[in-house]
Amino acid sequence: METIILSSNSKSKIGLLVQLAKELGVKTSQPKKKSKRRVDEITLISEKSLAEAWNSKEDERWDELYKK
Repeated sequence: METIILSSNSKSKIGLLVQLAKELGVKTSQPKKKSKRRVDEITLISEKSLAEAWNSKEDERWDELYKK
């Protein structure tokens, strides 16, 4: 089996190539794109302290007030 790698900046062109390949009975696969989203460092650092605050006994008392 031979492998052909195609790349393009145009989604419509890639779509046409994939459609053509399917009509010709050629197996296609497209690699998953990596997410460009990143969590900033401050969020990662504060996550633990926020979790501790949210799970504290003082926070549980606020939950009881909202239930009433």
